[in-house]
Amino acid sequence: MVGKLKSTGRITVVGIGNPSRGDDAIGLLVAHWLRERGIDGVEIIPWPGDTLSLFEKIKDSNVVILIDAVSPRGKPGGIYKFNLKDDSVWPELSAYSTHSFGIFHLVELLRVMDSLPQELMIYGIEGKNFGIGDDMSNVVIESGRKVVEEIEVIVRGGLPSTNQ
Repeated sequence: MVGKLKSTGRITVVGIGNPSRGDDAIGLLVAHWLRERGIDGVEIIPWPGDTLSLFEKIKDSNVVILIDAVSPRGKPGGIYKFNLKDDSVWPELSAYSTHSFGIFHLVELLRVMDSLPQELMIYGIEGKNFGIGDDMSNVVIESGRKVVEEIEVIVRGGLPSTNQ
């Protein structure tokens, strides 16, 4: 997903993560950086809680962008982008999750409750350090900065930021 959004209306960006588990906090950090940029008309939510409880926060959004760490696959800092309304991504995506109730389950709940947004995507950043008390990897932090830049351009309608 690069370029302009196809939908209009409520846009929600959610950074998911656990602040105590090293690279798992990258979604929270990306949400923090996006908030600092002051993007009008976009709700930015850092979400350290469980994925299931996100349902109430995003069920009325037209566009939802999720940012989360993904399990190590051999390329720390790798950025994976998925259109979550494309059923063909599920076998691959389920292998990336670091959650017991993951994004897959959240999307299925949205689908069953007839609450799927018009656009639903995830940016997964491959982590390396997930231990309790671990520091975030520099490569993951750098990838997080790239994701911030891309999301900002997308939610601003392809226009560069004026808040740099």
